[in-house]
Amino acid sequence: HRVFEFPLVTTVLRGAHAALVSAAGANPSGDSAGGGDFTPQILVNTVAVARMIVRESNAVMPGTAATLAEDVQTGRLIILNVDAPAMRTIGGLIYLRERTLSPATRLFMETLRAVEAEAHALDLVLAAALTVARPPAAARASAHVPA
Repeated sequence: HRVFEFPLVTTVLRGAHAALVSAAGANPSGDSAGGGDFTPQILVNTVAVARMIVRESNAVMPGTAATLAEDVQTGRLIILNVDAPAMRTIGGLIYLRERTLSPATRLFMETLRAVEAEAHALDLVLAAALTVARPPAAARASAHVPA
């Protein structure tokens, strides 16, 4: 859990996400709200701002491989091998039980599912490609490359 020795840059985390980072040892900022929310040391509202901060500091941020691919491929950022299934979001579409969905709504649902499946597949491919390029921990330690 050495990753939390560095400032965390993200939005306010709620519910299971807040519990996960708290249990892993992350320190919230002094203004963390009660009720289970987790306010990171560096609070942002957008991924673009988080990326900018991480590029210019020793902070860390959660993100998908697709979101961070450009920065990782150019060597500005590295991916830390953190497997946190609880950080994955699973959403759904809700509608009234006995309603007939319009053709436009059905098309939207199909498109949304296809885009989500494509994004997930891209994340898996990019994550594998980007983490393979990193030497194993033992090699990094002997080469004095920070983890």
